[in-house]
Amino acid sequence: MSDARAQRRRAAWAALSTVLDEDSLIDTLWLQHESMGGDSVSDIIAFVDSVGNRHLLDGVTRKRLYGAFFDALRQPEDSLPIDPWPLMIAARPAAAAPTPAPVRAAAGAAAAPWAAAAALPASPERVAAPDPQLALPVAPLASSDGSSIAPPASAVDTHELPPHQVVFSTLIGGLIEGVRQYHPQDLADVLADCRSRIDQARIAPSVRAAARDALVAPTSRAWKLDGTQDQLVALVHQVYVSLCEALGPVDADHLLVSAVRQAERLPEARACPPQRFL
Repeated sequence: MSDARAQRRRAAWAALSTVLDEDSLIDTLWLQHESMGGDSVSDIIAFVDSVGNRHLLDGVTRKRLYGAFFDALRQPEDSLPIDPWPLMIAARPAAAAPTPAPVRAAAGAAAAPWAAAAALPASPERVAAPDPQLALPVAPLASSDGSSIAPPASAVDTHELPPHQVVFSTLIGGLIEGVRQYHPQDLADVLADCRSRIDQARIAPSVRAAARDALVAPTSRAWKLDGTQDQLVALVHQVYVSLCEALGPVDADHLLVSAVRQAERLPEARACPPQRFL
C-alpha cells in the first residue's frame, strides 16, 4: 500500500478535479503537502475550506467536496488516479527534497494528462461541515452572559460496552446536548422529528424502541443502545437530517463537528473512529 501522503494526494486529485484545472490542482496539492497532516474529519474540513477560500467555491460545492474527498480517501488504490507527485515536482523542482515514500507513476505519466477518477457524489445524508464564512467557531462558545461554554461533555457509562456503542453514545449524546444548550427553543421540534425519522430507519425493532425511549428523556446515559454498528450509523444519519430540517445545515454542521471532535478524544475511537458514523 502506498504511504498516507500519496493516498491523500490521489484522493484530492480525484475529488477536486471536477472543480479545478490541472495547474490549480498542482498548486492545491502543494498546499495539501505543506498543511494537511492527517485524515480526520477536521483535517478534511480544514483542507477543503482552504481550497474553497482560494478559489471562491460556494458552500454547496464545499459540502459536496467534503463527502467526495472523505470517500476517495477510503477507496482501493486501483480505483484512484496514480500519484501526481511527479507532476508536482515538475512544477516546483526546488521543493523535491525530501522525496516522499515510493511513488507509483506510470512511464511517461508526467507528460500526459492525468486520468482522475470521478468524484463520488455525496449522499443526501452525508455528513457535511460548516462553511467558515457562515458557521460559528466550534469552541469555545459563549453563553448569553458572555462567559465561555465548553462543548457538551459525555457522561456515558462505558463499562463493558463495545467500542462502536461507546462512540455512538458520545456522538449522538453530544448532538442532542448541543441542541439543548445552544438551540433550546428548537429542542422539542428536533426530538419530535427524530422520533418520526427513526421509524424510517432500517434497524431492529428493539433498537428502534430503545432509541425512541432515549428521545423521550435524552440524557447521555439513555443512548447506551444495544445495536450493531450499521444500525447505529442509520440512527446518526436520521438525527443529522432532523437537525438540518430544524436548525438549517449551518447550525447542524456546527453541532456535528463539535460532537465528532468530542468522540475522537475517546480511547474507543482508536478501534471505532467516529467517521464510521458519518
